[in-house]
Amino acid sequence: MDSKSSIVYRLSSIVYRLSSIVYRLSSIVYRLSSIVYRLSSIVYRLSFALGLVVCM
Repeated sequence: MDSKSSIVYRLSSIVYRLSSIVYRLSSIVYRLSSIVYRLSSIVYRLSFALGLVVCM
């Protein structure tokens, strides 16, 4: 029984580490995607303004 419990403990610790790594990666990806979204909105506004200037 002790060996089984130690195996379960090791597996749970590995799963905990993996989940924490995945959480950090997802937060980094979320920050990057928000930055990309802001940049794309700025580029869209600039291209729209340039289009208006060119049309005029």
